[in-house]
Amino acid sequence: MNKPYNQNSTALVKSINRDIAIFSTEVINSNIDYVVVNSFGEERKKFHEFSDREIEIDANHYFDVVDASMINKNTYAIDLGCGTGRWTKYMKDRVGFMEAIDPSDAIFTADKLIGPADNIRLAKASLDNIPFDDETFDFAMSIGVLHPIPDPQQPMLYCFKTVNIGGAFYAYFFFYQGY
Repeated sequence: MNKPYNQNSTALVKSINRDIAIFSTEVINSNIDYVVVNSFGEERKKFHEFSDREIEIDANHYFDVVDASMINKNTYAIDLGCGTGRWTKYMKDRVGFMEAIDPSDAIFTADKLIGPADNIRLAKASLDNIPFDDETFDFAMSIGVLHPIPDPQQPMLYCFKTVNIGGAFYAYFFFYQGY
């Protein structure tokens, strides 16, 4: 059910459960704060232990508006900024196939948490360089990813464009005000 990438990866890294394609995050006019990406990546590598029960409880809060019209066994989905992979893991038995990308080394932590799964593919890639054509997915999600991006409007558009006409894009933002 998965589709080919729309570009060549710069490397293919053998991880615990699968090979992970690596795509360039150094894009012209990039909107990435590498300090934030690396900081989140390091944090996610340290705080990545989630039981299935913890994931289920949290997911019931995050995904209470997502229903069978948006995701089911025929759904081709993507987790944009998967971090530790807990939401990808939650979705793996609810969708047909799930792609997950993250620009940090937390993608390797996600591989460990998700474990073996024939319907999951992971890639290290940024929202500025999503390695799929527009209108590829039935469902796309981005949870807690867009708020630390310097200008979140452009990456949100990139995320939205990955969804097929008639598909769904689900984003969950954390808002905060600096002092």
